[in-house]
Amino acid sequence: MFGMIFGTDKDAIRSAKTVRSLHSKVHGVVGEDVGIFKKDSTYDAVHAHAMLWVHFTLIDSMFLAYEMLVENIPEIEKTNYILESNKLASQMFGIPGSLLPQSFNKFQKINNAITKTQVIDVGEQARSINEFVWTAPSNLYAPVFSLVKWLTTLMVPRKIAVGFYGRAPTSVEYFLGSLYFGQIRFVYRLLPGSFRYLSAYMKMRHRKGPPLSTTESYLSSLSADMASSMIATLLPQEKPLELH
Repeated sequence: MFGMIFGTDKDAIRSAKTVRSLHSKVHGVVGEDVGIFKKDSTYDAVHAHAMLWVHFTLIDSMFLAYEMLVENIPEIEKTNYILESNKLASQMFGIPGSLLPQSFNKFQKINNAITKTQVIDVGEQARSINEFVWTAPSNLYAPVFSLVKWLTTLMVPRKIAVGFYGRAPTSVEYFLGSLYFGQIRFVYRLLPGSFRYLSAYMKMRHRKGPPLSTTESYLSSLSADMASSMIATLLPQEKPLELH
């Protein structure tokens, strides 16, 4: 996604082909009744509505994270972002324009309709994958995994939290989460831009504008290394997931 958004035209096309190639291999038969889908229904990752949902999760997650950690986004800017993202969705992933929202208000209506109905639901297979993802590679990383898992439950729709964990977060948990994110937001905004901006964005800025200073290049590289290390820590370790 970074290659498509911040890279050159060639980077964007190459990245889109890679993602679509991976998606084309994901298809099969549903092994259980889940939501509106019955057992033995077929699924395909390149189905237009499946890809639309992925597109929606990227936008929704970006709005949520940015407003939690940086600042609120005016509705007009959200609409502009959605319209620009629609170009990516249609040109890179082939999602029909008729399915794409033309405003933030329309985006919200479609998103709520999907998340609050049985279109999106949690089955046994999803719970199995969820348990696998949140299994720490060792006791050393268990506190980190527990914290990130807890924060994740505060960010997903309540219905999904109940589906995965058997309960929705309490009001106290949401309050504590707000305090935690508030602290991160305060510290984050004190950091220099070259440290907190994506390295992919910094490379694009270097390519299109004045060269980055030595300090900016160092901080950007340090930030990327730290992020890569954290992602590597959170990725499932060694034991392969067996799907049935």
